[in-house]
Amino acid sequence: MVGYDLSHRNHITAVSIQDFLLRAGAYPVAILAVFVAVPVGAWLVGRLHGPGRGGTTPWKQLYASFIYLTVRPGAVRNCASPLR
Repeated sequence: MVGYDLSHRNHITAVSIQDFLLRAGAYPVAILAVFVAVPVGAWLVGRLHGPGRGGTTPWKQLYASFIYLTVRPGAVRNCASPLR
């Protein structure tokens, strides 16, 4: 990329799941926020649109994004785990 000097960046190392969980454990409020944000967001969206209008644009895109945010971490975990 023109104008960006990336030579100062350190080498990125792989992090095991155990290392990630240990580091994430230092931020319990952030973990709670992640697990609470999707259901609360879906509940709020449900209150914003009128009855019977959840399948219209932009509400259906919002609901689809909540489903994506819920399913994606499990999909990444299943793809990253070794086959047995």
